[in-house]
Amino acid sequence: ERGGILPSQPIEPSASPRREEPFVVKPTSESPTLDESRLEVNQQTLAQAKRLIQPNQASLFSQAIAQARQIRPGEPLYDQAQQDITRWSQVILDLAEGRAKQGNFGGAIAAAKLVPRDDPSIDGKAQQAINRWQVSAKQQQQNQRIIQSAKQQLRRNQASSYNRAINILRKIPSGQPGYAEAQQLIARWSRQIYLIANSRAWQGNLRQAIQTAALVPSGTPSYETAQKAISRWKVGRR
Repeated sequence: ERGGILPSQPIEPSASPRREEPFVVKPTSESPTLDESRLEVNQQTLAQAKRLIQPNQASLFSQAIAQARQIRPGEPLYDQAQQDITRWSQVILDLAEGRAKQGNFGGAIAAAKLVPRDDPSIDGKAQQAINRWQVSAKQQQQNQRIIQSAKQQLRRNQASSYNRAINILRKIPSGQPGYAEAQQLIARWSRQIYLIANSRAWQGNLRQAIQTAALVPSGTPSYETAQKAISRWKVGRR
């Protein structure tokens, strides 16, 4: 047995070389995803848009809308941006309407033209308003010329000149721009005619006072006062 052949031992297969796994960087809280990065950018975009806004400044709301439009469909905060655009568009139209109510039709039209077409409903209202205000602006210019023409008729202490001016102002139709101003001037000038007549009566010139008071147009605040004075002066009372 000493010189015999030792039993063969089983030979283990040699281990195959280990393949290294590729190095992959997994996202962590410190490495934001693409959506997270885009969210942060769009948050900053909306914040910048809101900082542009100033009350009663239609042009700045328009700039804010342009800023919010940078957020594209499918991106984070897109729906929020669209809501802001709609709200700011309505604000621009509200500012335009406020200017129109003050008689500033040129400013109203300029503001309404800044309303974007993102919301068809608001855009449609803006276009209708622009057409309406363009007509009003033309009427305003025409009626201002009438008012200026009436003022040019006035002569100090000449009752007939005030009467002519009043007749010119009555050409301005009710409801048009300048009508309220014309009515105020008519009331003031009819009062002036009566005061001229009353001054002549106190000077003892009753006949001329009656003729002057008769120039106070009917439908004016001083008409009834003038008629009563005429009745009084006809019987020789001042």
